[in-house]
Amino acid sequence: MNIQIPPIFFEALIRVGTGALAGFLMAYAIKKVIKIITIIAGVVLILMTLLNQIGIYELKINWVYLIVHITNILSYIIEQNASIQQIFLTNLLLEGGFTTGFILGFKRG
Repeated sequence: MNIQIPPIFFEALIRVGTGALAGFLMAYAIKKVIKIITIIAGVVLILMTLLNQIGIYELKINWVYLIVHITNILSYIIEQNASIQQIFLTNLLLEGGFTTGFILGFKRG
């Protein structure tokens, strides 16, 4: 018995599988990198706190500068919303597989 798979299903299966594999690999790598960055950030914060206690280093945050840049970034994201939605809708199968693979890779990593 020879069963033929329609080309549209085969293409969908390839897109979902490719997305899942890419998502898994990306999440696994990202989780490893996040662990390393977290350790480095912790060491830096401990050193900054120690130097602040000794009086060698004083931490100052320019809140106005920070708020202006965060506002600019958020306004840019809002402006690009329509094009981002179009990209998501055209690549829905790939994204579904990617999301599934990403979740599995993040759990395994």
